[in-house]
Amino acid sequence: MKGARRKQLKRTISILMVIAMLAAVAVPTMAAGPEALNPDSQSQDSGGQNPESGTQNPTDDIQPPTDSEPDGSGTQMVTVRVEGGSGHTYELYQIFIGDPDPVLDGEGKILRYKLANVHWGENAKLPAGANPGDQVPDDILKDQNNEDITDINQIKQYVDVGSEPYRIFGESVEVEPGYYLIKDADGTLGGADEAYTTDVLKVLGAGITIKPKSAKPTVDKQVWDEPEDEDTSNGDEAYPNNAAGEGWGETADHALYERFQFKLIAQLPDEEAIDAYGSYKLVFRDTMSKGVTFDGIESIIVKADQDYVLKDGIKDSVDLLYEVSDNLEKGKAGLDWSLTIPDLKKVTYDGSIRGARVEIVYNAYLNEDAQVNEAYGGAAADTENKNAVYLEYSNNPNAGGEGSMGKSEEDSVWVFTYKMLNKKIAIDDQPNGPYGSSDSYGGMEEKPLGGAGFKLYWAAVDADGKKVPGEEVALVPATAGEDVSADESAGDDESTAAGEAGPQTTALYRPAKDGEEGQEIFSDETTGRFDIIGLDAGSYILRETTTPSGYNTCDDIYIEIIADHCEDDSLAGKADISMYQNGEEISGENKIVNMRGRLLPGTGGIGTTIFYTVGGILAVGAAILLIVRRRMRKAKKSMGKM
Repeated sequence: MKGARRKQLKRTISILMVIAMLAAVAVPTMAAGPEALNPDSQSQDSGGQNPESGTQNPTDDIQPPTDSEPDGSGTQMVTVRVEGGSGHTYELYQIFIGDPDPVLDGEGKILRYKLANVHWGENAKLPAGANPGDQVPDDILKDQNNEDITDINQIKQYVDVGSEPYRIFGESVEVEPGYYLIKDADGTLGGADEAYTTDVLKVLGAGITIKPKSAKPTVDKQVWDEPEDEDTSNGDEAYPNNAAGEGWGETADHALYERFQFKLIAQLPDEEAIDAYGSYKLVFRDTMSKGVTFDGIESIIVKADQDYVLKDGIKDSVDLLYEVSDNLEKGKAGLDWSLTIPDLKKVTYDGSIRGARVEIVYNAYLNEDAQVNEAYGGAAADTENKNAVYLEYSNNPNAGGEGSMGKSEEDSVWVFTYKMLNKKIAIDDQPNGPYGSSDSYGGMEEKPLGGAGFKLYWAAVDADGKKVPGEEVALVPATAGEDVSADESAGDDESTAAGEAGPQTTALYRPAKDGEEGQEIFSDETTGRFDIIGLDAGSYILRETTTPSGYNTCDDIYIEIIADHCEDDSLAGKADISMYQNGEEISGENKIVNMRGRLLPGTGGIGTTIFYTVGGILAVGAAILLIVRRRMRKAKKSMGKM
């Protein structure tokens, strides 16, 4: 009996244990509802990026759903952080909310999240009769596969971007787990040097860090100079576009009316975000100082999968690829002008512009309004001959590239030109001579000498290595208004020489422009001054071609203008300028000396006169003696014959 009772008791206990186990399994299943049994109808996957959608998987850093504490109502919160989001204002639109369901890989690592138990969010486009928080019907979700749900165009049918954003934030925000659209706030980056981030669609099941995918171009302006005289910053890592030896840089120096070139460069980033634009507009806005004259566009080249050369704005004689502002005209100075490429994607055959580079080269020259720097040593000089460019560009890929435009910072270049100060003087060893007294030159008295004529040549070297005149630098008289010097100097119109009353004058010359014929230049009759404005750096020969009466012609004078110019650390153009006469540096005027003909080649003393007199007497005596001897010989011969 006792054995039978024990067996019965064991059976009862076993049955109760089975019932308890079944209850433990059944209760969670009943609580989860039917959607837990049908994940395909009530679960949305966070997925990755859809290659066709233009949206992005903003992070690979998936965190477990313990990022934030509950908000006090028992709801688990997740944090959205933006990497490098400074300067942006983001809007977050809540489309769906639900329970995060992690998707694991074979090793148990969380790959992404799905949503289960999906309900309408605050920014959802609701069907008739529905309210935020209501469960989303199966027939709405069942046709959405994982790729479609990450397509911004597909999801727009479910999100009301015209409604008040669920959250507005700059760097981070906490929200409930759900499905969200995150985008830059419209109208916040127009005119800024920033591009809008590509819209993000994401199932937020845990805290994430968004890595914005925005892309903006850079702009650079360069000016050409002779390679031997190019910007001293060329080849520096700070100026990656300046290749040493090619002549392009941030600064240059040129003579007045000498033609040179500017280059405008727009560099697009080689980034995936640039592919999201349906069209891409570029506008170069260039500013020329009053001393620079426009002389025509040389070339426009788009470097992409190949070089596309735009000629007269036409490709295949069909599409207008660029346009310029109405005020752009050859021969005009001080222009603010623009060149627009309405859609850069139409330039390339496949529409790809990732990493593309646009280069515009145009011709120009310095005119008579250019600022001139005096060519002698001193503090680093600057110049008003500054020219700049900035870039406007499409900066909203979510609008197809249309409408909103970003604006780059300005980039500048500088062009220098120089003034050669010359003074013609005569010397006399008579302290109270007829010329009066001014300056001392080698212990002898000097005076300004007018009427001396000169021509200027580029220096050349002959077969023996001697410096000789090369090509002539054609010069013509300049007006006073053309002498726009950067510094005051001795001999300017308002200065007064020692011992003289009233202002000094100077003969002023400049390089000739097209249609002008070079002339002989002369020293001023009163001051002996003849200044040449608007010269390039280099080596010159100054040759006296007309010598005032009573003076000997001076030797050719070798003159060097040396300038080291670059963009300095303060992003300003600077030049260290010096001038040399026959190898010796001078700190002001280039003095050119003439001596009286009667004093040469001796030292100019009375001994020279005595030497000439005695020499003449001896020469006459020798001639008389020779004549007498010849006559005596003839007389002897005649007597011998008799």
